[in-house]
This record gives sequence, structure tokens and C-alpha cells, in this order.
Amino acid sequence: GLTSIGNSAFEACKLRSLPLPESLKYIESNAFNRNPYLTRVHIPQNVEYLGRTQNKTAGGYYLGDVSYNPFCDCDGIEEFTVDPENKYFSSIDGVIFNKAGSVLVAYPSAKAETYTVPVGVRVLERYAFKNHDALDSYDDKTGVLKSVILQEGLQEIRAYSLHHKGLQSVTIPDTVTKIEANAFPCADC
Repeated sequence: GLTSIGNSAFEACKLRSLPLPESLKYIESNAFNRNPYLTRVHIPQNVEYLGRTQNKTAGGYYLGDVSYNPFCDCDGIEEFTVDPENKYFSSIDGVIFNKAGSVLVAYPSAKAETYTVPVGVRVLERYAFKNHDALDSYDDKTGVLKSVILQEGLQEIRAYSLHHKGLQSVTIPDTVTKIEANAFPCADC
């Protein structure tokens, strides 16, 4: 069965549903980028990599150093679910985290106006909250998120992690020690 979906494989395909097979292990960067009509996505049990570029080596696959949410600019997503038997990822209230709950991987753009990141999250992954920056002819959705509240204990805000059109307010705790370039939306995006 299908084990890997490559970088930008289904970009801008106007998908309305996304049944992913249980055999799937790798979902690479931007695999489903710019699919505004998706509303729900279920991550199967065997998925090991989400949004990481896979580099083939003699010994198999290893993580690349670039990470992108495979569901960037999917502004209609209201909920992510993850198979409870998945060893690498989990979903809490429709948001994807690593299994330990310490890394927020992907937030569904159409979920809510305000989101409070759970206590225990240490890292906001690259592009975690990313939605479509500019309106194109295929998409009139911009996501509904307006405010993000980050809890004490968060340490790192990675590049583009809060790059969400319409975001008006972010509460940053004193525990944050690193904010990468372009973590927030710019005025001219």
C-alpha cells in the first residue's frame, strides 16, 4: 500500500475529503498545501513523519532539517484527528501535537477565534498556525483565528509558526527564549 506522499503532491487540488490509508508512514512538506475545502483530516496509526522532507540514505529515511506543516493554507480545516495507536502524534481538541504533547505541530485554521495553547507545550513547530497569506481566485477563506494565548513553559516559537492572516493578538510568556525569523505575519504579506 501507499507509504509516502511527497512534497506538494496534492497542492491546490481543491480536495474535499482526504481518506489516508493505514499503510501511510510519511507525509512530506506542503503535501496538501492550498486545499481550502478540506474540513477534517485523520492521521492514521502508522504515520511517522508529518511535514518533514525525507532524505533517502543507504540506511533508510532520516529527518531533514526543514519542517513544514503539510496542511499549510488549508483554511477550511476545523479539526485534525490522530489514531490513538499512533506512536508519534496525538490530537488534543482537534490540534496535532507530537505524542508527548510538547510540540504543537498543526492547528486547524477554521477551528476557533481564540486558542489557548495547552500547558506543557514547549515548541510551536514551523508553520503550525500558518494559513493563506493572500486571497487567490481559488480561495476566499482566511481562517477564523484572531488570538493565541501561549502558556508559561513555552520555550521556542519557530519560523512562520504564527504566520496566520487575521491574527490580531498573541500573548507571549516570559519562558520563551527563542523566536525564529518570520514567526509572525508581516503587515505587507
